[in-house]
Amino acid sequence: ESYGFFMDQLMDTVRQKIGLSLEKAYDKLPAAEAARMLMLGSVSQLESYADKENERKQEERELALLDDGPASFTRTLSRATTGPMEEAGVIQWVLEGDTLHFITCI
Repeated sequence: ESYGFFMDQLMDTVRQKIGLSLEKAYDKLPAAEAARMLMLGSVSQLESYADKENERKQEERELALLDDGPASFTRTLSRATTGPMEEAGVIQWVLEGDTLHFITCI
């Protein structure tokens, strides 16, 4: 029972790291390819994962704003850019048709 719990946690961590890499490397990606890269079984699982990831980031952003203001954002929240406005942006995952888009929201 505990093995399953730790494997689920490990898979979540791996998917977060892969997702962060996808956000940095792509503005958009075919949904089937994104699902494969994230080790998800289908595009519908990708849609669920994207919703969960967007919620997680929003919660992180709200906590960061409450704690120390925008300067406390972690690297998981912002795309590596040179523009000061985008540094504090959150990357939202938006599935449109058969394409996953990574959109920076300020």
